[in-house]
Amino acid sequence: MQYIQDIVSLCQKHNMSYTFFITPLSGQLLSAIHNDTALLKTLHSFKAKLSNITGYYDFLTHNEINDNQFYFGDTMHT
Repeated sequence: MQYIQDIVSLCQKHNMSYTFFITPLSGQLLSAIHNDTALLKTLHSFKAKLSNITGYYDFLTHNEINDNQFYFGDTMHT
């Protein structure tokens, strides 16, 4: 989290714009996270800490793309 804070601070200092996002995972992996109490707690903690530092786009959600076998036929996706 300190690295992210440092990046945000440098961007602000030098008047640079930035966009943070959490990359998507396949629906299979996302389901595994949601079914594991410790992993889900860690993910929620990470998102809460990140939101205290900066805004971000969260693509780590179930949706028609990462749940679609055409795009994410396996955990490594095509």
